[in-house]
Amino acid sequence: VSIDYGRPSLHGRTIQQMLAMKSPTGKFWRLGADSSTTFVTDVPLAFGKKTVPAGTYSLWAEMLPNNKWDLVFNTQHGQWGTSHNPKLDLVKTPLHEEKVSDSADMVTIKLTKHGMDGGHFSVQWGDLMLVTNFKAK
Repeated sequence: VSIDYGRPSLHGRTIQQMLAMKSPTGKFWRLGADSSTTFVTDVPLAFGKKTVPAGTYSLWAEMLPNNKWDLVFNTQHGQWGTSHNPKLDLVKTPLHEEKVSDSADMVTIKLTKHGMDGGHFSVQWGDLMLVTNFKAK
């Protein structure tokens, strides 16, 4: 599994100000800067009850009401980071939002191995952390 993404900085702005500069559809965050964030997996991955087949995808975070988020795997990749086509969304899986005490000025996405066949996915910017777990199938 690999992720390729640009790393925008807050530069003294708040995470709320930065999230306000989302895609033209108004609810998708591109999880990076410039080109869309690219996620590549050589094996199918289970995110809860949803399976992401082996392949290459663009990653997005969808902002939902009441501080809820979904991680979105879109079959289009390599496009400019604000060009999200929801008709090409393949899998959406919930992200858990956490507020953290250590602020990250630059967007930081991590994949951390957990157990023999799984891991944690997290993205942090400012004091916002979005996390989910996955397992290889």
